[in-house]
Parts: sequence; C-alpha cells; structure tokens
Amino acid sequence: MTFQLPDPQQLSSVLCGLLGTDISLESADSAAEVSALEPGWGSLLIDDDDNEIGCIVSDLVSTVSLGGGLLMLPVGGLEDQVDEGEASEMAVSALGEVINVMTKTLNELEGNPHVRSMPAQPLAELSDGRPWVQSPSASAGYEGKMLVGNGRIAILGA
Repeated sequence: MTFQLPDPQQLSSVLCGLLGTDISLESADSAAEVSALEPGWGSLLIDDDDNEIGCIVSDLVSTVSLGGGLLMLPVGGLEDQVDEGEASEMAVSALGEVINVMTKTLNELEGNPHVRSMPAQPLAELSDGRPWVQSPSASAGYEGKMLVGNGRIAILGA
C-alpha cells in the first residue's frame, strides 16, 4: 500500500513545535536511500489492522538531535555521541517518541490510513526480513540543520 508523504514544511513544523527549536528540513532524494542513513535508527509504521505500512528512519545526527533534543540533553553530550558514532539508548528510545509525533503528518494527509509507530530500533534490525526497506513502494527524503549538524530523515512505504 502506498500513501501520501508530507512535504518538508509540514515535518519541520511538527518537529519545531515538539522540540522548541528551529529545524528546517528540505527535500533530499539522496536521504531516501537507506544506505545514506547508516548508521541509522527508525520505527516501523503500522495501520489499525497491525499491517506494516512503512517506516521512518534517521541517520546518526538526526537520531541524536531529535531524541536527545526531546530529552533536553546538553548539546555537548549529543556532540559526543555523534563523534563516537553511536546514539545512546536514551536518545534512540526518545527518537521513537519523536517519530510517533511525526506520524501526525501522515495521518493528516487525505487518503492515508491511520498509522502509529513502533519503538525505535537500529536500521539493520528494522531492515531484517523486510526487503521493502531497501526498495520502498514510496519514499521521501529530508535533510536539514539539526541540533548537532546536518541530519537526514526518510519516510519509506512498504
């Protein structure tokens, strides 16, 4: 099943409102390529019948910025995670909450099924047994300045 994908302004607005900071995303086709998001994390999107509809995934900078930003962690600690190449469990868990809020943009688009997100997990685990993650039926990539650098986010359809 395919669904309508939000424009960058819709996603930026939701993230700014949630995090209380300026995040301005732009369309970026290259961000929709899963390989460009490694190391990455994301959440499956499921409909009201528990069918997998797609996923929202983010690279390291976006994961740390969005998850850590929601937790209001110090920027220095977020920069350390990026420098070390690994998001903390707290940041990944909080990313799942951010993605849940991001589903609002999908649910508001006419014709889309109602979706909710599952807890965030590493991209390698999310991709396992789901060939559609590498070859989605629909995709939109976004990139922009985050709290600790330029980050990338992608919405992929199953």
